[in-house]
Amino acid sequence: MLASCAWGLAARQARAPLWSRARSTVSIALQEITALQDSTTASREAKPFTEVPGPKGLPIIGNSWRFLPVVGHYDIQKLDKIMWQLYRDFGKVVRVGGLLGHPDLLFVFDADLVEQIFRREEHMPHRPSMPSLHNYKHVLRKDFFGDTPGVIGVHGQKWHDFRVQVQQVVLQPAVARQYISPLNDIANDFMDRIDLLRDSNSELPGAFLGELYKWALESIGRVALDSRLGCLGADIRPESEQQRIIDAMKGFFENVSVVELRSPFWRLVATPSWKKYINALDTFRELCMERINAAVERLDGKKEHEGSSLLERVLDRTGDPKIAATMALDLLLVGIDTTSVSLASTLNMLARNPEKQDILYEELKQAMPDPSQPTTESVLNEMPFLRACVKETLRFVTVFYNFRDGLIDRFFPRQNVPCYYRKWTQLDLRR
Repeated sequence: MLASCAWGLAARQARAPLWSRARSTVSIALQEITALQDSTTASREAKPFTEVPGPKGLPIIGNSWRFLPVVGHYDIQKLDKIMWQLYRDFGKVVRVGGLLGHPDLLFVFDADLVEQIFRREEHMPHRPSMPSLHNYKHVLRKDFFGDTPGVIGVHGQKWHDFRVQVQQVVLQPAVARQYISPLNDIANDFMDRIDLLRDSNSELPGAFLGELYKWALESIGRVALDSRLGCLGADIRPESEQQRIIDAMKGFFENVSVVELRSPFWRLVATPSWKKYINALDTFRELCMERINAAVERLDGKKEHEGSSLLERVLDRTGDPKIAATMALDLLLVGIDTTSVSLASTLNMLARNPEKQDILYEELKQAMPDPSQPTTESVLNEMPFLRACVKETLRFVTVFYNFRDGLIDRFFPRQNVPCYYRKWTQLDLRR
């Protein structure tokens, strides 16, 4: 660091007049001294990490009991409510320690502190690896994933290497625009599904979130696997592949919070939740390889072109079906839940704000006077209020939690937010 500062000073002095060099040197020196003083003061005022407010643990078992059914305080199936309760009870920075088999968790509910943390990140941020998924990819199914375990449950150099292989394809706007029409077809099928589900009062069932999960599964499957899964059908047989996929989706999301947040007994013995979790992951992995092998046969050596799908581009650039399968698996694992919850939250916010719903309805009628007309890019561009509704919903409702592990050593005071020093902990950054 000192060497880089000295090099910068020398370069500036070589280009500036003599009187300017002296003034510049003094100014830079004063800035460095001020920054050093501020840093020293902040370090002296920093409180021990153990003084961060949070629920007090019991001897030996700590706070693990709080996440148990019946006797516990927190329902791990409702993380959003846990976050709100922690914020109301303890403030903007909360520590939950004493978790058997897990490091201490530090929850940050302050946008300014979150901004500071993100700005100080390294090139390859250290994200907690989800021990259960890490075990699945690096131990149980290491023969399949090998050195390309994807980006979910992975960090460091392997995360970076995999991301480099697929990011140029995934992040291209032109590729995303190709899916407007296919996703519109799926949306139409979902609307037909809604008509079938309405009761005599035109109301939908209380378990409607499960239907949103099916819609998200079908949509992401179309993008990641280049094919329809058929999970929105009215008559799905119990022994069909579609029902097996739906059961795998339910099995994963019902058990991931159990194996991740409760005491990890699965490390010692295969618990029922662990078995369901692994069976769901295996089903998704087999599904991905089956559909991707079919895509390889369909391509039959064809090169990438302007109309190539996301999957075709990844296969053409990497030449490795397993990389494409891992990418598709990661998209399914993180995309189904976030997409369905985003839609459910947007619908909920519109229902609670009927005047905004009326404004949106008028915008939709103007952009699509004929409800049967297909949705296109130009039509979507005529819906700024719709985009605003989604953005405002995501500002209020957290659909995904960002974790960081062992990166930031201190939080500097901002307004009335106290400064805490910490050694090593996980960090949950709510957007």
